[in-house]
Amino acid sequence: MNLAQAAHASQSQPTPQTPQPVRSASPAALSIATIAAGVRKRFLKWHESFALDMNNLTLAGEWFAGQVAEIRRTFTPAMKGEKLLAAAVAARKDIASVRAKSVAIGERIKAETAAALVKSTQGKTENELVRFWRFQEIRDEVHELDPVLRIAFVQTAARIGDVDSIQAVAGAPRGFRLVPEETIRQAMNATATAANPEIADLVAFKEAYDAATAAAERGIADLLAAEGVAPATVDAGTMIAI
Repeated sequence: MNLAQAAHASQSQPTPQTPQPVRSASPAALSIATIAAGVRKRFLKWHESFALDMNNLTLAGEWFAGQVAEIRRTFTPAMKGEKLLAAAVAARKDIASVRAKSVAIGERIKAETAAALVKSTQGKTENELVRFWRFQEIRDEVHELDPVLRIAFVQTAARIGDVDSIQAVAGAPRGFRLVPEETIRQAMNATATAANPEIADLVAFKEAYDAATAAAERGIADLLAAEGVAPATVDAGTMIAI
């Protein structure tokens, strides 16, 4: 083999590659990916924007993990805590921007619920004074019931779409509530969802956002805890609200 052939042969040989470490996904990233997959399966019309937000959450977590490693290598233990807190605040700004989407969805749910309840009572013509005394009569009757039966009354009203009964019970004076506020909220939501099924989708979509941002927060808190920094410290003083 001459030199030219030897040179050609050496060039044709694959260049040995340095093995690259395999980086496993963090628990937070896996949780976010699972949530994103569920949204993609159930909410095709919304999944693209949701996927972008989930990617931002994952990137924020990866960036913070990189910062933790860099700070651990670069700074003394005395300085490490302050630097980690500053990095956590920066990462949580990205999380907060995604959480804002959940807040916006929540406002939409409130608006859609109110509109659905109004729609379910349309067509009823009744004098305001007559309505007031009718509602008062309903409250008086419910007041005579056992607390457990009061809740059952509201739940039954929700099942049959009796908005008036729910609103009558909800209208009790604050100091004389007939049922827990959560019971009223659930009844109103059930009635509104029956009138507008998309509300249930919005609620589930909001829950997906909330679960994903909570997972991202846990990821940051776990990394801080592993470095001996209390997660609660990040929420104090001038730190971004969570």
